[in-house]
Amino acid sequence: MLCSAVDKHSLGPLDRSPAPHCLYYWPRAVGESQRYGSLVVRNVRVDGTIDPLFNVTYLELQPVDSNSLEDVLLVEHWQYDWQQLRDVHWPFRVLRKARLLKTPTIVQCLDGCDRSGTLVAIETVLMQFLRGENTLFLQLHNVL
Repeated sequence: MLCSAVDKHSLGPLDRSPAPHCLYYWPRAVGESQRYGSLVVRNVRVDGTIDPLFNVTYLELQPVDSNSLEDVLLVEHWQYDWQQLRDVHWPFRVLRKARLLKTPTIVQCLDGCDRSGTLVAIETVLMQFLRGENTLFLQLHNVL
């Protein structure tokens, strides 16, 4: 997640402007569980030391009607509050981490267009460049 998050209950009644933050969609406290439809999400632990820029929350997702450990999906939720779009160092850290994983990576921000779109565009261009393909560059040049 590339933006800060807020608790919707902490926004006061005087705040009528749209919040430039995402609402929390995961349990914040260690040991806390929340139900989302047919899934239960449990916060296993929070680590703010694994990377100085990110808060990492370890989550377990499990179907409501299952007690089997085989049905548990472990998720690392990495959150960074990307305020300055000129800060180009941290995206490469995220991309490096994603490339080392054998599992899928989901990039998400407030509306899915700004920060996450920028990060995905960086990755796409880098991979095209590393493969030696210039098709993307020609398409971008024609658009611009």
